[in-house]
Amino acid sequence: MALLMLLLSSLLLMPSCEKEEVNNDPLLQSFGPSPALRGGELRFIGQNLGEVTAVIFPGVTGGTVQVTDIITVNEREIKVMIPQDAGVGILTLVTTSGEIKTLTPLTFSEPISISKVSPLKVKAGETLTIEGDYLNLIKRVIFVDNVAVEAGAFLPGQTRKKLQVTVPAEAQSGKIIISNGEEIPIEVYSESDLEVVLPSVAAPADLTGKKPGEVIEIAGSDFDLVVSLLMPNGDEVPFEVIETEAGEAIRFTLPANMTDGVVIVLPASGVEVAIANIGLALPANVVATPATGLRAGDLITLEGLNMELVTSLTFPGVAEAVEPESKTATEVTVTMPDAATSGNLLLNTGSGVSVEVAIETLKPTFTAYENRTVPLGDNVVITGEDLDLVVRVLFTGGAEVEVNNTTPTSLTVAMPTMNVESGVLTLFMANGESVEIESLTIEAPLFAFIPILPGEEEEIKAGGLFGIEVTNLDKLTTVKVNDAEVKFIVAGNMMYITIPQIAANATKLTLVSSNGSIDYTLNVMPMGQIENVVYHGPLNLDWGTYTIAPDAFVDFTNGTVTLKITYAVTGDGDAQIKFYNGHWEQMLQRFNDGNDTYLFDPNSNVVEFELTQEELVMLQTLTDWGQSMIFHGQGVVINNIVAVYKQALETTVWSGDVDLAAFTLNYEVKPPSIFLDADVKAGMTLRIYVDSYGPEPKLQFFNGHWERIYGDISIDATNSAVWSDNVISLPIDAAIAANLREYIDWGYCLIVQGQDCILKKITIE
Repeated sequence: MALLMLLLSSLLLMPSCEKEEVNNDPLLQSFGPSPALRGGELRFIGQNLGEVTAVIFPGVTGGTVQVTDIITVNEREIKVMIPQDAGVGILTLVTTSGEIKTLTPLTFSEPISISKVSPLKVKAGETLTIEGDYLNLIKRVIFVDNVAVEAGAFLPGQTRKKLQVTVPAEAQSGKIIISNGEEIPIEVYSESDLEVVLPSVAAPADLTGKKPGEVIEIAGSDFDLVVSLLMPNGDEVPFEVIETEAGEAIRFTLPANMTDGVVIVLPASGVEVAIANIGLALPANVVATPATGLRAGDLITLEGLNMELVTSLTFPGVAEAVEPESKTATEVTVTMPDAATSGNLLLNTGSGVSVEVAIETLKPTFTAYENRTVPLGDNVVITGEDLDLVVRVLFTGGAEVEVNNTTPTSLTVAMPTMNVESGVLTLFMANGESVEIESLTIEAPLFAFIPILPGEEEEIKAGGLFGIEVTNLDKLTTVKVNDAEVKFIVAGNMMYITIPQIAANATKLTLVSSNGSIDYTLNVMPMGQIENVVYHGPLNLDWGTYTIAPDAFVDFTNGTVTLKITYAVTGDGDAQIKFYNGHWEQMLQRFNDGNDTYLFDPNSNVVEFELTQEELVMLQTLTDWGQSMIFHGQGVVINNIVAVYKQALETTVWSGDVDLAAFTLNYEVKPPSIFLDADVKAGMTLRIYVDSYGPEPKLQFFNGHWERIYGDISIDATNSAVWSDNVISLPIDAAIAANLREYIDWGYCLIVQGQDCILKKITIE
């Protein structure tokens, strides 16, 4: 009964002092356990206990024992280990602001103790025996890393002096702890460390030079404890434990993606044990034939050691790896891709490690110009070797010319008439590599030409008078705008023309002389809308036949054309009209709404029919009968028929159908020349058209150098200032215009990311 009372009393926390008002001073509310065990933990509960610097115990034989090693759980709880020479009595907590004494004394129970643990070297699954005193109170045996064996799993025969457990598979080496399992437990540590047996090898095996597919056997001990075997890259591979004449071994096969590093095995405890080091076998002593003077389509032979390990090859300048044409242990062959450049060819292996081999492409060689001094606009003739590799020529001044040359020794380049200056020429190959050749002198042309073009700030308006200085005006015979001849006037050294009403951006101006011609590009401010009367009324429709000549319709391709009829209904029968082309084939039937003829609305006086581009071309074509449009009808007086030309001021630079998903796609708008061709500049508007399909459509934009533009946040449908009806309208400033015009190494100048929407079109206006 006395023992039972003693055990029950150990569950209680003894009050130490009366409650005080809450303040910032340290305050002790309780401590325990009491009775306690020497060598066990003593817990103090209160407020601001982080200020406690020491706990003073009474000594067994007099005096005091001070403990300064304090475990701070938090400001409300601290712990200390009870010294072995601590005695019964009042405890003192030393704080930064004074001392606190417990109201009740600390008492001790008969100590739970460990006198022996055997064996000190043990294997998972074997029996561990713990000897000591009061072991009948123990409810838990704890191994390192909190691997616990509960009382229900103790082996039969637990007594006050001894208990036994089976060592769990997860057990690790270190001290063991026995616990009475209470809410504030008494825990006693073993004096000696327990050594838990691990799988082992005499020394890690050296697998240098081993290849994927080879079967490896490594001798060792206690491999029955292994639950997994890991390669250096972390991949788990199958294994088996075998018996050999020398003892025990573990067997596994090297995988195709093996890498350099350490091979480890893991027991259930998770303790890593190194059993081997891999020094990876790689292709060696590799020689490429040919290694220089390479063209697209050439077959390259690569000879060396371990060549069967090559899984693919990556050429410089080509992002995607290519497969070998053939492969043996000593030789790999591969075909040179079109875009490959000079640099290091990578021989890729299944391990992810690559071996480099230098290769060099064939370059065009310059010998001479046929004429080193050439008038502007004349042909430039270059002689040399391997000139059939050239696909593009860049002049000093920025003008570029695409070429399609099949002659290795001669190249004829049609010189542009704009953005050309004296200086070097750069010859580009299909793979993007280039060769700079000697300087060429460009002279003024012998025909009429414009010495100084209008600046970007100068406004040229459609329908307006345009004057500009022209050299060699005496040779000028004809002026064309967009290949259509226009009248011109010469006054002094100036030429004047009227810009056609339908002119817009990138208008072509051609000066034709008796000894040559030259083209320029003008950026014209469009009129926006032009109305041209193609039939003058009034006309009372009476089923008579009426025609419109082809020359009434102007050539117009940049926008929409609408026939607008102003009319009055007379009330003489159904007000109706039929349209035919010059071959008497009925047209514009899509406006008839199921009828053979178009029925006029008596409550209106105007109707519009939008023409397709095919219909417009049809109306501009003269037929054998001399007309392009025929119409008749009844019940209507027609005032006029007007062709309304609406300029498309918005230029489409890209269109497609790209699902941006959930920011998982980096859509790179290619090529950058689309913005150059559209003459993007500051002050324009960039518009992005999307189809949204998710709850939170968003977009964000980067330039070709992966620098964010339009801020640091995503643009979504809540940004009503820029996002309206699935159209995002963004201003183009000078910096963004420069980004969009920049031709960078990766071949794009705008990157679009987003979610919950499909990218449909990109325009500028």
